[in-house]
Amino acid sequence: MTVDWINFMPIQALIGGLLIGSSAGLLLVINGQIAGISGITSRLLEKVIPHKPSSNAAEAPVSLFSNWRILFLLGLLSAPLLYSLTFQLMGSPPTSSLPTNPAPENMNLVYFGLLAGGSFLTGLGARLANGCTSGHGVCGLARLSKRSFVAVGCFVSSAIATFYVAHYLLHWI
Repeated sequence: MTVDWINFMPIQALIGGLLIGSSAGLLLVINGQIAGISGITSRLLEKVIPHKPSSNAAEAPVSLFSNWRILFLLGLLSAPLLYSLTFQLMGSPPTSSLPTNPAPENMNLVYFGLLAGGSFLTGLGARLANGCTSGHGVCGLARLSKRSFVAVGCFVSSAIATFYVAHYLLHWI
């Protein structure tokens, strides 16, 4: 495997890493919360779609700006759009290393099935590991959590095995 030096963007990667690390640190210092996306999402869904009736009658309904989890996820989802728009307005859109040739038409359903299955397995794995790569990888490793070191080792090992099977055995990528 070689590095694609034409599309390699170390400055953007450094800036992105600094933003992720500083936002995770700020969330921990200000709110006392770990910036784990799966935990944030599941706790938000528990508030929006409660599993059991609330015993606290004074509990306010979730509104757009009263819950920091909604704002966090909106920021997470809007950041790529804002990044792209910023560079387009400056006249130099960012390059992409994504393939430009589309998948064959008969493979679209297969790819969708793989994407859906992979998404489900990722969510299941995050639930079983009590956290996802952002919670364990960014926050847990920074706190020197033993459980996070084990979880990240499992994530990375699974990713390497998946790439090996998909690339070398199945020739999908």
